Amino acid sequence: MISATKIFAFLSLVAISTSVCQSATIGGESDGRHPDLAYKTQLATGISNRIFQPETSNGGAVLFLPSCSGVQHFNSTDIRNNWVNLLLENGYTVAVTDYNEGRNASRPWNCGKKKHLSHSRLVRDVYNGVQALAGISGIDQDKVFTVGTSLGAQIGASALDARYVKQAEKVGWVVARAHVGLYGGCSYPSQTYLSKSITRPVLWMSASDDVEVGEGCNSWLFNSIRKKYPESEFVMYDGATHCWDCRQLNGYSKKTYYGVQMYRFDEEITTDSQNAVVTFLEKFISGSVGPPTKASETTNSNKKSSSGSDR
Repeated sequence: MISATKIFAFLSLVAISTSVCQSATIGGESDGRHPDLAYKTQLATGISNRIFQPETSNGGAVLFLPSCSGVQHFNSTDIRNNWVNLLLENGYTVAVTDYNEGRNASRPWNCGKKKHLSHSRLVRDVYNGVQALAGISGIDQDKVFTVGTSLGAQIGASALDARYVKQAEKVGWVVARAHVGLYGGCSYPSQTYLSKSITRPVLWMSASDDVEVGEGCNSWLFNSIRKKYPESEFVMYDGATHCWDCRQLNGYSKKTYYGVQMYRFDEEITTDSQNAVVTFLEKFISGSVGPPTKASETTNSNKKSSSGSDR
């Protein structure tokens, strides 16, 4: 593990997301109920809404989006050991979003239908974090990424939907270059997260024994996205459950809308998914994948190529 003195470089970034994002419109009318998140420096404790810098930067940055509970005592060690340290070791500046901080949130937080925050507020949180990272000296704004687990996977994908990206482009916000989702659902009766309207490549990793995510993901959707973004990858881990990287929650059982889910920590699959994330992001860091097109350009191109209607 990297020593604390090597991991952190001084950052004068307190409250950066609030100052950057106050005037933007993404999120809708409900945003006024909860303030934008403010990201802290290494002088703070814990990992919630905190920015970490590596000893040697590759110019890239990753916003880590946790599950529906946000950052809690029962997942913070896993987040840090599995993802923050891994990404730092590979040269990325990392921020960890905690949707709950300063918002009077309590169980069930943002889990299930009765979420503490609206969908639009959560999407805005994604953009706030991306702007905070993009504002750091030395970070290439075309190399800011999102990586999310469970709900984090879902809202990270939703933030890259054309309708949100168009809003972001209008106000000059940086949009994540690509997104990685681990054990997220594509859609539910009440909300769609990953759709063919996504405007950036994705790495989407799922588990065969995941009861929580329902049946919203399918090969037609994946092929539609892959056709637009050949860099996209879709991985299914046979025998894995939801939260396969959750050592702290190993053996935990919960009742979901789709049935009872027991979490099984799988060290081999965790390592494989970590390697997959690093390899996927490296395609963009190395420049082997070209720059993104604007959402408006993508939409116009799709209209031209489907002028006979695909419905």
